[in-house]
Amino acid sequence: MTVSTPQSAKASKNRFGSTVPSQADLALLAQPLTLPFSGKIIKNRFCKAALSESLGGAQGQFDKDHLDRFVPLYDAWAAGGSGLVLTGNVMVDRTMREMEHNVAVEDSRDLGRLKVWAQTVQKHGAAIYAQISHPGRQTHAHLTENPVAPSAIPVSNFHPLMSFNPPRALTTEEIKSIITRFRTHDQYGGSLENRARFLTEIVEGIKAVTPKEFSIGVKLNSVDFGRRRQGGAAGASAEEEVDEHLEEAVQIAVMLEELGVDFIEISGGSYESFATGLLDGKGVPDESPNTDNKKTKKAPSNSTQKREAHFAVFAERISRALKTTKVILTGGFVTASAMTDSLKPSLTSSGTHIDMVGLGRTICQEPDLPNLILSGAVTGAVRLPKTPGGFFDDVFICGGNIRRMAYGKYPVASLGRLAVSCDHYAYSMDYAKVAVHKVKTIFS
Repeated sequence: MTVSTPQSAKASKNRFGSTVPSQADLALLAQPLTLPFSGKIIKNRFCKAALSESLGGAQGQFDKDHLDRFVPLYDAWAAGGSGLVLTGNVMVDRTMREMEHNVAVEDSRDLGRLKVWAQTVQKHGAAIYAQISHPGRQTHAHLTENPVAPSAIPVSNFHPLMSFNPPRALTTEEIKSIITRFRTHDQYGGSLENRARFLTEIVEGIKAVTPKEFSIGVKLNSVDFGRRRQGGAAGASAEEEVDEHLEEAVQIAVMLEELGVDFIEISGGSYESFATGLLDGKGVPDESPNTDNKKTKKAPSNSTQKREAHFAVFAERISRALKTTKVILTGGFVTASAMTDSLKPSLTSSGTHIDMVGLGRTICQEPDLPNLILSGAVTGAVRLPKTPGGFFDDVFICGGNIRRMAYGKYPVASLGRLAVSCDHYAYSMDYAKVAVHKVKTIFS
């Protein structure tokens, strides 16, 4: 079932951006992209980023009832114009999940239904990639009593209603077991080569059992390598500086290219970084609801345009080192002009290339935003009303809208309207269980 956009949404002035890009700039977004190692062709430069759907079974099952929710949801996103569609987390271990209702795939029992899920996207000419994942330490306490991670460093107590059990460090045999789940001495710690081995052996394992035309992409999380910093020399413009640790990310990206990875998606964020404001209030255009638009009326500066994409500096640093692997930049895009600008070769940094634009929260509110932008009908994404909860309110709005689309309904852009939506209650229950577990922990 395809979800169509109401005419009123297209005519709304409550959007980011002040101008529609030129036809030449829009052509950059419409241009197909050939992936270098598999030869697969992506029809345009829009990527629907990975978002947790929370629509699987309570134990990670993917039965017909669950498929019936995934089909209308992914039909809406694919029909909306995204050339590349990334799924939410598909867990490789049913006992280790990021959220209670993640889909988990451990064997071939759900293969027929997984094919239907893929065909739902492919019939619109889009490509679908499953984001296969292991949560490590970032699994809620009520789901996993004994989480495992590369080291025994716990998630910080960053939110009063969330709790995560301290992880224990994986043994070498357990690491090999997890690698096998992706198919794929202390060999996994110390030097960068050793620390990257977990990832590179997974890629090598997949390559070993799949044909040449099988395409592999990898998401690199900027938070894993250090955080961006605001500032600069006295008197200089406030540009983002990149931590020296990000050079390790560049080296890992080169390793992945040598292994034949088609694309690297640059994103960022963890529960901790969201809570400490890495994404909240950062990279917001000058004309956004976080500023007094009625008084300023000014166009975004060049530095602000760059910051609209949260991880642009990180992505540019990596892209300069890559010769063939494509780069997808996800996080923060709200104006059509920033999307087109990101695809233009940098005039100041030789070899910089961003090849696709990743959209997440924006297409939870408007699944056909790519088509609207490509048609020249809109200047950018629909604005969400400012709410006290900031990023976490956005998460609830997106989660509620994902569930609405899963039931064939059109999204809404109001937390209040979602509060009276029966569909949203089911999504909220996942977080209610998290909060209840935290309260029990406090008083136990």
